[in-house]
Amino acid sequence: MKGRSLELLIVFVILLSISLSVSFSQDTFTLRLSKGWNFVSVPLVNIESVENRCGNIKVYGYDANNRIVSISDLKTLTIGKAYWIYTSYDCSITFKGTRVYTLGIVGLNQGWNAVGFGRDIQVKDLKNSCNFISSVYAFENGNWKKLSDEDYLVVGKGYWIYVD
Repeated sequence: MKGRSLELLIVFVILLSISLSVSFSQDTFTLRLSKGWNFVSVPLVNIESVENRCGNIKVYGYDANNRIVSISDLKTLTIGKAYWIYTSYDCSITFKGTRVYTLGIVGLNQGWNAVGFGRDIQVKDLKNSCNFISSVYAFENGNWKKLSDEDYLVVGKGYWIYVD
């Protein structure tokens, strides 16, 4: 287990160094939501404003212990994390903040991780950066889909990643 801890630390340092080599720009990002549950992420930091065209929505995230927490302020959404948003109809939410063009995650915990990304990445490239990733799932059309190494993880979507 000691060797495994060292390997996880090395992976964390690699992911941290990837996340530190970023470019920034002031930007807007629009989430297009479908009626029902959406598993999403936001590629922005320092969110200044939010234009919610969805009316009354429910937003949930996960704390450090993977416990579900209710989110009341959309400005607190964090790059690298995934969130559940429920809406009663198709709509959109536009965020204004600083765009970060990087993966956006700085560390994965052993077990399940709800994540999002600051740029698109192919599953196989993500797995190459962290040997301990065994499964990646996306929520599409109300169903869970296990992604193959050839699939892409795209900005704005949320994903469940399992780390051995």
